[in-house]
Amino acid sequence: MEPETEELFQKWLKLQIWKQRLSFLMWMFIILSFIASSWFGYNYVLPSVRKQIETTQSLLEQVSTVSENTKGQEDLLKDLFQNLPR
Repeated sequence: MEPETEELFQKWLKLQIWKQRLSFLMWMFIILSFIASSWFGYNYVLPSVRKQIETTQSLLEQVSTVSENTKGQEDLLKDLFQNLPR
């Protein structure tokens, strides 16, 4: 092999090695970012979402209870208005 060709081949090999290293580092960064975001979501986001869901469920139960209580009062008012003299 001619010296110029061999030198070009060595440069090409070095570039390929650096390309592989950078690709490896990029994939490691992506994997570590995924793991970190999953951990963050599990430890910080999920508990607040659970709390909001519980609060919403509690409010919905209170609303249904209030509507059951007011149902009897509505019937009473309807009867009252129907029995008023005209």
